[in-house]
Order: sequence, then structure tokens, then C-alpha cells
Amino acid sequence: MKNSEETSYKPGQIVRANFPFSDLPEEKNRPILVWKDTGDRLVVSMITSRIRYGKWEVAISPDAGNGLSKPSVIRIDKTISIEKSRITTDAAWKIGEANPFVLIVAKEKLAEWLDSHV
Repeated sequence: MKNSEETSYKPGQIVRANFPFSDLPEEKNRPILVWKDTGDRLVVSMITSRIRYGKWEVAISPDAGNGLSKPSVIRIDKTISIEKSRITTDAAWKIGEANPFVLIVAKEKLAEWLDSHV
């Protein structure tokens, strides 16, 4: 089996990773949505089941394709670049893929968020 650094990831894939907190030196193992694989790093957004109905959240319901267990949101405002070594490589690391509709909505929200922060 390939380790996380040797694996290629595609946009829309949902995997588990050790995602860093922005205000603490800690991290949490959680699902993430992959936007881009640059070779040694991934551009990803955090997925959480703590729904706050914020402007930068995109709802994602659990289904067989995405492998999530609870209603969740993609936190567009928590989009970062991480090292591939942060990807969890245990038996359940590869969860699934976002459905095409959710991915389209998330891409539009990501573009809006980027435009508002440039």
C-alpha cells in the first residue's frame, strides 16, 4: 500500500487528515475535502458536523458516496494547504467523494471567498 505522500488525490475526494487549529498548536483528525494535489501538498477545506449556518459553510449530507456519518458542512473559510503526511493512512482514511452538485456549490463559494480576501 502506498503511504500518503506517494498517493495522488483528486478534487472532490474526502479523506481524513490531522487538520491544524488556526489559533492553537493542536490538531484534530477530521474529514477534509481535497481541492488540489500539488505533488507534496494538498489544498483542502475542513469538514465538520458542527453546523453554524455561516456564510462560508456548504452543507453536505451523509450518503454512500461521501462516507460521512453525520450531516456536516464544508468550511470554505478553513481552506488551507497541508503536507500530504497529515493524511491519515489507517483503514478508514479514504472516506469517499463529494457529489457533483455539492462540489459545484462549494467551488462557487470558494471563488467568492477568495475574491473577498484578495
